[in-house]
Amino acid sequence: MTRARAVEPSSRAAAADVGVVIVTHNRLALLRQCLASVRQQTAPPAFILVIDSGSTDGTAAWLDAQPDLRVCHLPNRGGAWAYHVGIREAQAQGATWLLLLDDDCEVAPTYLADGLALARAMQAADPADAVFTGRVWEAGRKVFFHGVENGRWRSAPLHPDRPCPSEALGFPFLLLHRSVVEAVGLPYTFWFIVNDDVEWTRRMRRHGFRLHLLPVEAGVHHARHERHRVRWLGRSLAGYAPWKTYYVLRNGIILARLEGAPRLGAALRHLPHVAARLLHPDRRRERLRLALRGWWDGLRFDLSKVE
Repeated sequence: MTRARAVEPSSRAAAADVGVVIVTHNRLALLRQCLASVRQQTAPPAFILVIDSGSTDGTAAWLDAQPDLRVCHLPNRGGAWAYHVGIREAQAQGATWLLLLDDDCEVAPTYLADGLALARAMQAADPADAVFTGRVWEAGRKVFFHGVENGRWRSAPLHPDRPCPSEALGFPFLLLHRSVVEAVGLPYTFWFIVNDDVEWTRRMRRHGFRLHLLPVEAGVHHARHERHRVRWLGRSLAGYAPWKTYYVLRNGIILARLEGAPRLGAALRHLPHVAARLLHPDRRRERLRLALRGWWDGLRFDLSKVE
């Protein structure tokens, strides 16, 4: 990341109605890096709200010692719950625009200044254009867009000179106008993790809002990919950390059913993902057990597990 340039008065005013929401859990080093990048924005936000989901690594005490932050301590009910609360509180505190961040996001110094300039102009011209993200880098990966096209996540070294449409967006680096939340509601809390952001942004589209990928630098996503890929029937299947397996299966079926897929059809579509657990080189029984439970709970639309 480059150092922040000198802040002009016009830049300072540019983000005066923006609330930044950061969700965190037991990743203090990454959180400090994230906060440093937000504090160095050439267009500083009105406030920074950090949602701490039951951290036990010293994060809570460190946050409480930061005088410039607004902090909310919650039990750990997953990222979906944290974003639900954070967005609700940021709106209650008067934010017109929201910037959403995971604690492993390092924001480019000019993201708010450059992103907001485009976002404001587009939203003023048409209120349906109100949901945005920028160009994101991931450690060890090429620059890519957190976007969906034809039902698939798009990951490519794109350098467009104009905004691009998307079918869904992820939470990290999401920039949106408060009118969107007022119209579509908050993210559902039952997801815990996986598909919470996809469902929410698709819901926005169903309400008539358009999602855009902006040709501006958003920053670096220091994502920790606890997964590998296995080959099966000529396809490459992602292998998640064992504990995530349940949510990948359950939430995949739930999302399909929320979007109109028949109960049995949604469940059958995910059976290959259950079988793929047998191909993993480690902890196969645990992975298969969690996959079967997630598949069964998705079939029954059981949303009770949030831990």
